[in-house]
Amino acid sequence: MVALLPGKDLSTDSETKNVKVDSETSLDALLEVAETGDPAALFELGNRHAYGKGHPVNIRNALDLWYGAAQQGHAEAIFSIGLCYFLGGGVAKDIGQAMHLWRQAAANGSAESMFMLGIAYRNGEEMPQDYPQACKWLLLALSCDHPKAMEALHEMKDNITPEDRAEGIRLMQEWTRNPDSRLG
Repeated sequence: MVALLPGKDLSTDSETKNVKVDSETSLDALLEVAETGDPAALFELGNRHAYGKGHPVNIRNALDLWYGAAQQGHAEAIFSIGLCYFLGGGVAKDIGQAMHLWRQAAANGSAESMFMLGIAYRNGEEMPQDYPQACKWLLLALSCDHPKAMEALHEMKDNITPEDRAEGIRLMQEWTRNPDSRLG
């Protein structure tokens, strides 16, 4: 099991050596910045390996690069590794490990991780459905302006009891008030 520690959330719009790192950065400039260990550059280079932008698709290389960024607390790199575990892409499928990584990424501010946790709990992805947890994570994703969170909450409205909704709201409030409990 991967043991990533949560750390400072590092933006994907990093600037190292006066090079802005994003999806439009030239491959040469990105490689130069990635060699310095810049987490945003490692994440972006991992994305290019994962999605075949400027490189042949190679999920193992993508994972290696994402691990380098994740070890520095890069939330979206942690999310991406979790997605690989969720789907079984480049690693053995392990829903528990995906959820663990997504909780770490969520603690670092990843709205996408919050959303995926909500969907997994709502759908009961290889675990029992948990509507209070689904509500908690989808409300947190909504608070981070995730574009699909409201729709996912709406899809759940006919299945969630008022008690489960209230518990989800309580859990969300507890999570936002108590940063020390976010990984538990």
